[in-house]
Amino acid sequence: MVAGTRTVLDRGSSAGLVRSIVDAPLAPACNLFSTRVASTELVRPDGSGSTPVSFELDGCRRVAGLGDYRVTPPAALTALSSAS
Repeated sequence: MVAGTRTVLDRGSSAGLVRSIVDAPLAPACNLFSTRVASTELVRPDGSGSTPVSFELDGCRRVAGLGDYRVTPPAALTALSSAS
């Protein structure tokens, strides 16, 4: 992944990714450092509203931004790591 890259998911893929994050288990306590982080803003299909979400791509591999820290789902890691 290159700093400043942007990926736009279609509606179905976006909904699936959000659902996988919401359904992911709460992240356990962790004291590893993350050296690779991705961030995004989730917006409605009409482009209104936004929720910032960040993902640790290594270290503890947590998702932050939708309430409690959650374990980053494998599908999210794949989508974020292959963005170009």
